[in-house]
Amino acid sequence: MKKHLLIVAAALLCILCLAACGGKKESANSGAVQPAPAKASVDPALVGTWEEADVPEDQKLGDYWTFNDDGTGVFGLMDVEIDYTASGGTLHFSCDYGEYDYTYSIDGNILTMTEEGSSSNQYQKK
Repeated sequence: MKKHLLIVAAALLCILCLAACGGKKESANSGAVQPAPAKASVDPALVGTWEEADVPEDQKLGDYWTFNDDGTGVFGLMDVEIDYTASGGTLHFSCDYGEYDYTYSIDGNILTMTEEGSSSNQYQKK
């Protein structure tokens, strides 16, 4: 029972942290030509799709992360598009309504992500 509550609490924390990260804002210059963005700092080991790990099938929430090699990605629990940088065990990502910092480590095909002041979550490479 305690593990169930911990899983639900962790999922709610993820949802609350990213609740404001939805939709894209229209900019006043949406028709203007934008300069090419600078190449993001990306850890090649992080690139790919990672699904929640060590969660019984009947308790999975559909939580996943996709990190592309161009510094874009998706937080799959809410299908939020993100821009990110990652190197040296530090992951910084942003969406339209916020910026977030995590520490991360990769051991084989397991990604462990921890937001400051929060518990760690593990993901397995798909």
